[in-house]
Amino acid sequence: MVGNPDFLTGTESDRTTEFQELETPEGELHLRFHIPSGSEFALLATGIKEVIAPTPDRITPLPNVSPLLLGTINLRGRVVWVGD
Repeated sequence: MVGNPDFLTGTESDRTTEFQELETPEGELHLRFHIPSGSEFALLATGIKEVIAPTPDRITPLPNVSPLLLGTINLRGRVVWVGD
């Protein structure tokens, strides 16, 4: 289907500007993110299974812990620590 010339629309120059060539990354992959204070952090991608953004009402606060630890959430039956 994609090989069919009627599948693509527009001129040849339109199609070439829509797609960018992907470069093969060198070295280790990281997840880079910014926090509201303006700081930038990166985590090694091999240790990341999932990125979620739970709503505050899903986080169960814990007493007598560091203020950087927001609490825990129940994620598919597992207790997951939530840090700030």
